[in-house]
Formats: sequence, C-alpha cells, structure tokens
Amino acid sequence: MEVVLPVSKAAIASRLSLTPEYFSRVLSELESAGLIEVQRRTIRILDMERLAAYQPQRSHRS
Repeated sequence: MEVVLPVSKAAIASRLSLTPEYFSRVLSELESAGLIEVQRRTIRILDMERLAAYQPQRSHRS
C-alpha cells in the first residue's frame, strides 16, 4: 500500500503538534524496522500487520 502525502512532512508534523525533527525520527524508526519506505511525499507500507502491532522505542527525556 502506498500513501502520497498531500502536504509536506513539516506541515503534517505541525498539524500533529510535533516538531519536524521528531516526525522525521519516527518515520526513520519505522523505516529501519522494515515497516515502511519513504520517498519524499510517498510512504509505502511494507507490512501492515507488523505496523499495526508496532511498539515504538521509548526514549527517556529529561
């Protein structure tokens, strides 16, 4: 499945009240896990079941 983002990733991050850097890290984490591929505004979901069950890495912030 492919999703074409209608606006920039920065605009989506802003609408989600996230910094663009954090949103980029989330996408990178999902890509590193083999769940998605990102090419500019196109995100291809490689494994829908694993993506739905994915538990993000939690980092402790000070």
